[in-house]
Amino acid sequence: GDDERSEGVASPDTPLAFPEDDEHAEAAAAAAVEDAAKATAQDKWAQEQRGVVASLSHENAHLLKQIEDFRARLHTSRSTNDSLKQIHQSKVMSSLPPLFPPPNLCSNQSIDPVRCYSTVISCFPCGGLPDSIRH
Repeated sequence: GDDERSEGVASPDTPLAFPEDDEHAEAAAAAAVEDAAKATAQDKWAQEQRGVVASLSHENAHLLKQIEDFRARLHTSRSTNDSLKQIHQSKVMSSLPPLFPPPNLCSNQSIDPVRCYSTVISCFPCGGLPDSIRH
């Protein structure tokens, strides 16, 4: 009877028969749990990173759009500025003759030279006329 029992103790099916193996299994299980936790943490981290990347790319796209808007606006304001400059220049050019009359009024082709001269003369009060004209 005793022999059978000792054989039974040695049998691999008996639980807790090999304490070293059991410790090993426990360690393996713990390692597996730790690995799983690590994997989960890595997954979580990866997901977080993906989220960060997604939000960054979203922000980036938004910024790119803003830059495009600014560029367009700048271009528009530049062309507006240019056209305003042109308008201003043409206005100045068109207003130059009245602002700056030519030194000799009689040279103005649109006015009859004789009439121009008499107009100029009539502007002077008689006392102010030079002697050469009066005589």
